[in-house]
Amino acid sequence: MPHLTIRTPKRARRPHSSTVDPKFTQWALGVRRSAIHGTGVFALETIPRGARVVEYTGQRISRAEAHRRSQRWERAGARGPIYLASVSARVVIDGAFGGCGAELVNHSCAPNVVPLKRRGRLWFVSKRRIAAGDELTLDYAVSPDAVHVKCRCGAKNCRGTINLSRKRRATRKSSPKRKRARRRMAKR
Repeated sequence: MPHLTIRTPKRARRPHSSTVDPKFTQWALGVRRSAIHGTGVFALETIPRGARVVEYTGQRISRAEAHRRSQRWERAGARGPIYLASVSARVVIDGAFGGCGAELVNHSCAPNVVPLKRRGRLWFVSKRRIAAGDELTLDYAVSPDAVHVKCRCGAKNCRGTINLSRKRRATRKSSPKRKRARRRMAKR
């Protein structure tokens, strides 16, 4: 599963429109107040399982620039979200600059969309059928080494933080599928 890095330092609000830019989605999506956190993205129509719901857009920057921006944000004493999503080992998308609204998708430990990276682009794909009126949610999968941020999703399986647990992180790296792939490569 691709790794999405969204850090939440101190406080600051950026204005957003009440819709997601239709150029980056084929579904009717709206932006409004969320019970999870601040503002969220909601389906205005039923979305089937496996559909590309919305593309995560914004300014494409290097990892070094992403680190500089987050450090500058923290030094300024700002509070609020930083919309950084990693799409490759070198490229990060900053949704705060030129984002289409997908950066407002909130975290949940029981998400209904998952990230999909293809050719330097990042899509949110529906994990299951999403009914009209449901909020789009994503597991941010923040590193267990990052500052722990409290989760407010309210899911039955909520882990209490948006960070991955060390145990889950280790499990992800040594999944049976990866083990089989390594064995096949070793035989060649």
